[in-house]
Amino acid sequence: MDGYLPAGEFDCDLGEVENTFGINDHRVGLLDKFREFLTWLRDDHDLDLPYFVDGSYTTAKDAPSDIDFVLDLTNATDSQIGTALTLFTFHQAAIKHDFKVDFWFFHPDADKDLRQFFQYVRVEELQQRQLPPDTRKGILRIQP
Repeated sequence: MDGYLPAGEFDCDLGEVENTFGINDHRVGLLDKFREFLTWLRDDHDLDLPYFVDGSYTTAKDAPSDIDFVLDLTNATDSQIGTALTLFTFHQAAIKHDFKVDFWFFHPDADKDLRQFFQYVRVEELQQRQLPPDTRKGILRIQP
């Protein structure tokens, strides 16, 4: 076990995330903030869309600092896309501070596919864990 999800995208629900990764009080606290964030996205910004979860929260790390979140804008309306881009551009730091969520987005027409980006393992981690250079980690896909 290298502490990462196996490579690939895994469909799940928030309950499964909690059952799998809510293994201590710190992680449960992050998940509570994450639920507040999801409610805020849905109720205040009409962004009840599929999303991806990744980062140290989906690893064996005892005390991750946040939850990496990639909002899937593939089937979003123009209004939802505009709202998501505004939140990303002007409120990303506040979202991280208030909700402990590192907010990103994916859209098929965007320059970078952040679903793929977040599956890479940093070189330092590869070296520290003595893993092959082509090691990739998994990412969770969640439907609202």
